[in-house]
Amino acid sequence: MSLLGIYLLAKRRREVFGFAFGYYLGASRGLLLGAHNYFGDWPIAMAIWLGTAFFVAMVWAFAWHKSIEWRTALLPTVILVLILPPIGYISWVNPIMVAGLVFPGTKLIGMALIIIAVWALVHLMKSKSQKLLALILFCTVAAIAAVAQIRYERKIPVGIEGVDTKFCGEVQNITQKIRRLNYIVARTNKIKSPNALFAEGFIGFWSPVDQMAFNGLWNGKKVYLGAYVGRNIDDYENVLLEVTNSKTKIIYRQRVPAPISMWGNGAKAHLSGSGVVWINGKKTGILICYEQLIAPTALWTYLQDPVMVLAPSNLWWSPKSIWSIQRQNLELWGRLFNIPYIMAVNTPCF
Repeated sequence: MSLLGIYLLAKRRREVFGFAFGYYLGASRGLLLGAHNYFGDWPIAMAIWLGTAFFVAMVWAFAWHKSIEWRTALLPTVILVLILPPIGYISWVNPIMVAGLVFPGTKLIGMALIIIAVWALVHLMKSKSQKLLALILFCTVAAIAAVAQIRYERKIPVGIEGVDTKFCGEVQNITQKIRRLNYIVARTNKIKSPNALFAEGFIGFWSPVDQMAFNGLWNGKKVYLGAYVGRNIDDYENVLLEVTNSKTKIIYRQRVPAPISMWGNGAKAHLSGSGVVWINGKKTGILICYEQLIAPTALWTYLQDPVMVLAPSNLWWSPKSIWSIQRQNLELWGRLFNIPYIMAVNTPCF
């Protein structure tokens, strides 16, 4: 919300750029160490971290105008540009998500109310001619926020349990794969829920032979499991599988793999794919790892009104800050649309 206010208050274009650049560097702070851990190269990591923040900050700089009225009029356009592709694919922590904190359960209306609230607050401080209108609008928005907070009741997801793990690295050999498959079966049989969600890409590449490992899965139990399908690391899809003791099917193909490390490096993108699937008769949203960080995939998923969102990630390579940002994003989107989420993370090893 501070970024929205700075954009309206700033007297110079470079002030907006400087603040936005710092905002996105801070928001994506885990990307620097994470990219280094993944690529093993500091120059590449620095280029990814600085480059991403630079391009997103430039959106705010280009949209700045010396007239506060023009800046106010352009603010919804700026938010839209940050949400939509292509900028939306690299824009982490969209400031409009704060609507979920202030106006829970209000959906798209809450996003509009945040812009109105920031406009009113800025004009209360800076404008003389529009101070009365700003005061009326601010009091109205504050009253709506209070009502939204009182009426909001957090929903609790049922029927699926997310299982966090800590297995470092990708699957490199058959021994590692068997160890993970045995863990999945044993852990799923142990939990009370009939369904278990495991991390993104947790078992590496899926093969029909892997189905044999699930013969020991109890009847009525289902595993929702991240895996890769394809010929090799240069041509594959990042998917979510539904596995029982008798069959396996792909229920979701990742729409937006992580740029550079996955997308463009072998992983196929399904940009026009749906963000929801049907699980046990319930419309369920899916956001795999990087999709939790960006607005295009998250907003499209929540707009389809699922009863819950499954959010598997594989973050063995990253610092804990990326895990925290993913959880924060899911929390804010979930509050805004009043839709619960279930995470399953292969947690950081660093």
